[in-house]
Amino acid sequence: WEKFRSYGLPATLRNKCFYEGAGCEDCQHTGYRGREALVARLPVDERIAAEILRGGSAGELRRLAAKSGYRELKEIALQKALAGRTSLDEAVYETFTG
Repeated sequence: WEKFRSYGLPATLRNKCFYEGAGCEDCQHTGYRGREALVARLPVDERIAAEILRGGSAGELRRLAAKSGYRELKEIALQKALAGRTSLDEAVYETFTG
């Protein structure tokens, strides 16, 4: 739980199971093999295009994007960690820092 708090993760993830690779000679003891892409895609519909042209705020664009099904990289990374495709540490490092 301390890790969740230090990362600023939502409490709803507290009882979820996250996996971490043990490492081997093939992966040079990192626990990772290959690459896992994190991609966020925003299809621009008429409402979003109009808001962009109007010079809408970032908050309004986020609201419209969420309504159209857009998911932020943080959410995508956490889903990959929950699925065992990456570790929680890597998901946080790539999306919650900086």
